[in-house]
Amino acid sequence: MTPDAPALHRALASLQPRQARLLVRRCLDGQSREALAADWGTSAEALDLLLLRAALAFEAALAGRPEPRPLPVEQERPLGEGLRAALEAGRAEAGAAQALAALTAHKEAVQQALARAEAEANSGPRRAREAWLRWFAIVVVLAVAAWFSREQLRAAWHDVQQRGWPQTGR
Repeated sequence: MTPDAPALHRALASLQPRQARLLVRRCLDGQSREALAADWGTSAEALDLLLLRAALAFEAALAGRPEPRPLPVEQERPLGEGLRAALEAGRAEAGAAQALAALTAHKEAVQQALARAEAEANSGPRRAREAWLRWFAIVVVLAVAAWFSREQLRAAWHDVQQRGWPQTGR
């Protein structure tokens, strides 16, 4: 049974943010393996392993299972290469490749669901509170920095009054 777009969106939303970003950029945005590796500052082979881990977590989320434990790298490498080959050839027999194929097949619907979720998150009271707190924190940091600068100037002026202007070596 192929999962529908809402199930795919829920599974994608349940992933760790980095895994979700990787799957969105690879499966929904269609970025190439090499471009993603360059953007993430890693080799294409390391990106294959990251994509494998994200795909396995996505598959588990779709099935309602907990995220699988990482395998030893010696076991992950051939699985990562197999997933890469399956994605490049457009094959999706089973497992993680099938889950990613379903994600790609429902690309537009999942992208729309992601856009709606982002718009809701940005327009809610929580986002407004977060923005207000951010501005407040900036004002506090600037006020503290100004106070310390004022104290340093006051201390320097006090030294000048006590000892006179420093003499230069001219």
